[in-house]
Amino acid sequence: MIRKGAFATKRRRNPFVARSAGALARQSRLALTCQRGVASIEFALILPLMVLLFFGLVEGSDALSASRRVATAVNSLADLAAQAEDQLTADDVSNLFTGVEKMLEPTSSVPVEFKLISVILDDDEPVIHWSIDNAGNEPYAEGDEYTGLEDATLLNEDASLIVVEIVYEHETSLANRVFDETITFSRRATRWPRIGSRVNYCTAPGDCTS
Repeated sequence: MIRKGAFATKRRRNPFVARSAGALARQSRLALTCQRGVASIEFALILPLMVLLFFGLVEGSDALSASRRVATAVNSLADLAAQAEDQLTADDVSNLFTGVEKMLEPTSSVPVEFKLISVILDDDEPVIHWSIDNAGNEPYAEGDEYTGLEDATLLNEDASLIVVEIVYEHETSLANRVFDETITFSRRATRWPRIGSRVNYCTAPGDCTS
């Protein structure tokens, strides 16, 4: 009795197929390695741009916040000075400067510059009534023409106009350390006196502008 499969031959593996499969596997591994290399190169090229974009957003947000603080400070100082009944003393002005400077915190190492000015109309020209800065100096001489107003026709001879100027050097957290650069914010605000027609400045009791 002949057993089933006695004459069956052993199935041999085709050498061409084996070589093809091996080559395909090697090509697959090579392609995967190349893809990883390309991805690494692309990441290396994009990384500086991503870092620059990130720090740019941080610096831009910081500068925008500083700009808003400057705008708030200059308008607050003008508004507070305009609320004086008829005069401001040296102590009043010093307290105003101190309070408004706190609105700018955290401040840079460069001192902020405030100028508080009263402008009047004289011979149809805007002239300095009085002026004082946060260093205690007189930035504009009394009687000098003031050219900082956009529309001087609004002035009249019976009233004064309160003007505040501010110059603030903003030090960015990164650019200042790398490039030693600051951003300069300059703002101006104006207010009419709230109570009287003019706000005078008194350096001492009885020593006031008129």
